[in-house]
Amino acid sequence: MFEIIVIVAACVAMYRIADSDGLSPWAWVGITLALCVASFVIPLPLVRVAVAAVLAFVGMIAYKVVANR
Repeated sequence: MFEIIVIVAACVAMYRIADSDGLSPWAWVGITLALCVASFVIPLPLVRVAVAAVLAFVGMIAYKVVANR
């Protein structure tokens, strides 16, 4: 149950960051949620959500670097 709360918190954080940066917030929420769901192959419960959230943040930073924002 705690893992679902952390997934929702990661999605809300990505929504707020993307909205404040002028990016599409729902697209980044979808990317974060997809990474969280795809990370269910990692056997450790909270580690997989942390890895997915970090990957989403790194992906946003990489996108901003490539797009020169």
